[in-house]
Amino acid sequence: MLKVIYIKIFNIIKSKFICLGKKNIKFGKNTMITPNSDLSFSKESKVFIGDRIFTDGYCRFIASNNAELSLGYNCYFNMNCFVGANKRIIIGEHCIFGPGVVITDNDHEFKKNKGISSGGYKTGEIIIGNQCWFGANVTILKNTHIGDGCVIGAGCVLRGDIPANSIITNNQDLHMHQIEDR
Repeated sequence: MLKVIYIKIFNIIKSKFICLGKKNIKFGKNTMITPNSDLSFSKESKVFIGDRIFTDGYCRFIASNNAELSLGYNCYFNMNCFVGANKRIIIGEHCIFGPGVVITDNDHEFKKNKGISSGGYKTGEIIIGNQCWFGANVTILKNTHIGDGCVIGAGCVLRGDIPANSIITNNQDLHMHQIEDR
């Protein structure tokens, strides 16, 4: 019952987004984005949110300027996920994102004499295939293409091409010592 009420409330809210002149934004059916999440889309952006997109806790989705953002059907975003598109982010169907996943197709320009104060961005694209699973605190950077069926372990930072059906882990060596008086 609560789920039905929640879906009805969200459908009212999403219709308000579309009524604000953002005609390039399309929401699928049975999408449940938690109320405390942030959806920030410019009028010039192209956004597609597929059927059965679920968020759990606060998540933030941004599509700036002429960016393209597409979330395929039946995807799940755990708490504190961030998806920021300045150019193009395409996410396939049946993907699962653990808590704290960051997906950003841009980074700040850095100039030797001006530092980060130049205010510009370098952009690329991110394409994520179908049926991918991302562990907690994964960061996906611009110019990354991830094939279908990939599993990405917690804490990985990705850039570049990841072939389909790959398992990527972050091999951090932990050093364990007993506490001793010195």
